[in-house]
Amino acid sequence: MKELLPGQELAEGRYVVVKTLTFGEKGGVYVAKRTSDDQKFALKEMIPHPSLSEEQVTERTRQLQEAMEVLREFDHPGLTRMFDHFCEGRRQYVVLERVDGITMKTLLEMSVKGQPEPQVLEWGIALCDALHYLHNRPKPFIFDALDPSNIMVDSEGKLKLINFGLDRFLGDEDAPEFSAQASVIARDIRKFGETVFFFLARKEPGPFGCSQSDPVSPELAKVINRCLSAEDKGLYFSFEELKKNLNDVLHPPVQEKVEVRKINFGLARFARWSYSYTRLWQNLLWGFLKQPVYLVALEVIGMVALLWYSSQLLNPPILARQGAAAYVACGNAIYVINRADKTVLTRIPLEQDRFLAVVSSPDGKKLLASTENGFLKLINTRSNRIVGELKIDPGCRRMLMDPSGQLLYLLNSDMGQVSIVSLDPKALPEQRDGPLKRKDAMIGLVPLGRDAQGIALDAPVPDPAASLAAEGGPDLSGRKLYLSSLTGNELVCVEPYPVVKELLKVPLAGAGALALSANKSNLLVALPVDGHLQSYRLPNCAEALKTGRDTGGTRPFSILVPPDGQKIWVVNESGTLGPLSPVELSLSKAVTVGGKLTAATLQGDEIWAVTEQGEVVVVSATRETVDRRIPLGPGATSITMVE
Repeated sequence: MKELLPGQELAEGRYVVVKTLTFGEKGGVYVAKRTSDDQKFALKEMIPHPSLSEEQVTERTRQLQEAMEVLREFDHPGLTRMFDHFCEGRRQYVVLERVDGITMKTLLEMSVKGQPEPQVLEWGIALCDALHYLHNRPKPFIFDALDPSNIMVDSEGKLKLINFGLDRFLGDEDAPEFSAQASVIARDIRKFGETVFFFLARKEPGPFGCSQSDPVSPELAKVINRCLSAEDKGLYFSFEELKKNLNDVLHPPVQEKVEVRKINFGLARFARWSYSYTRLWQNLLWGFLKQPVYLVALEVIGMVALLWYSSQLLNPPILARQGAAAYVACGNAIYVINRADKTVLTRIPLEQDRFLAVVSSPDGKKLLASTENGFLKLINTRSNRIVGELKIDPGCRRMLMDPSGQLLYLLNSDMGQVSIVSLDPKALPEQRDGPLKRKDAMIGLVPLGRDAQGIALDAPVPDPAASLAAEGGPDLSGRKLYLSSLTGNELVCVEPYPVVKELLKVPLAGAGALALSANKSNLLVALPVDGHLQSYRLPNCAEALKTGRDTGGTRPFSILVPPDGQKIWVVNESGTLGPLSPVELSLSKAVTVGGKLTAATLQGDEIWAVTEQGEVVVVSATRETVDRRIPLGPGATSITMVE
């Protein structure tokens, strides 16, 4: 990495470097002049972290441009003006207002002791005013770089904020946040408390904030300690409130003397007070009973009706299903959505637990739902009633139903294993009238190691007529279960029935979601780290036949393959659906759903996707457009369809 030299031209000759102020591995700060009018500016240089790929640099640059659109609108005496942004190769440059002065860090290093408290209070009030301006904009911005090195003092002793934390856009950390959410506002307030304390004591605050030995007055120490509070509920709600407290410390309000009169609450006084309130209730009851009989009856009926209506609002009745529906696991309830008019039909509640995943039987008469505490709930989809349960491992977030309806595969990523459950083919009752005697049982376990990611099944679709005619139910042999795990990036193929038998174990380039192609000749593997899709030839999966470099988003976690095999849909956690050709694995155009996706399913020519914010988004697979949004509530994790 080399710094810019004086006289070097940038931005196609629009700017010329005058001199270097600072330079390091993350970039530098220069004095530059505009060639059109010789006006001088401060030039901020940002060098992307070496670990960032070209795609990541492109995305971070886009985020920086979005931030610059917000920053250019700022006009406040306590903030440095932003004028221009351009790039030279991988390096990014921002043209700033040039401030004649020194940083607070340099000013404090020139002194052997901290600054006077009145001066620090005036500076703190000025900083609060500037930071409140940032947070209270139509498009709020989080400064996130508040320390003495990013605060300039001009010749008149006025403060200006510089830098705005622009280095975070090209660092090796996650994507930056600059929206004014409560959590990130709290981060700015804590940094403000640390900065003000550093002004006074020239050192970092201790683990318990200000102490009696620190050169801080008790009134200001209370304000600083509240800024440094470990509990968010103790922090200030905004910098406007913090500014008011600092102003009260700098200019204490004049307190008037208040005469305190002792109130004698003796036993006799308390007895008279309680007796008066007892008489009040007696008078109200007597006045109610003295009314005409018809008025008393109407008032009683009204109160009963109000109580009934309130109970219906708090605990709505569970309605039965009449047609095709979608079942969505969302927190402590399962929402049933009518697929015809796409409205919420009813809600199946669960007490003191949360639903994680749902799957339906092939005939649509049973719904199986896993819970956070380790239970598999059995639900009759006609009455929408929970009629039974089976104890399983806690934390099962994905389930796969066998086409026969008699085997269920439960993928547990945290425990790194797949549990195989044998399901009783007997129909479920519509209501639970007592103990439900069934033969559902755990019959197998496939260990994968931690971070189990994908599951796919190669099984023949049973003929309903042959299944009814066969004694003992359908033939469950000849199945192949494909599983993937990030532990060692391995693909495991097992025969799940009648006993678990390992057939294949091969390393993969990356282990993520799995799916079989429509003709079951290829295995599709999503790579959550790289965001790619790979195709492997069955049965040995020796090497990748094709790699799709773009899935239309990041962190793919599910692959949807329609029966006709004309298109493959990749579901990305970043909030997009990527339609890919089955042969070339090339992307046509991604469909933006919005939010963080947690689950999706394909039904006919529609894709039903679920977001973490609790919104069901219906996408047309033919037109590749969003047709409907159905709000539910936060915490949605799984979806399944029932005919």
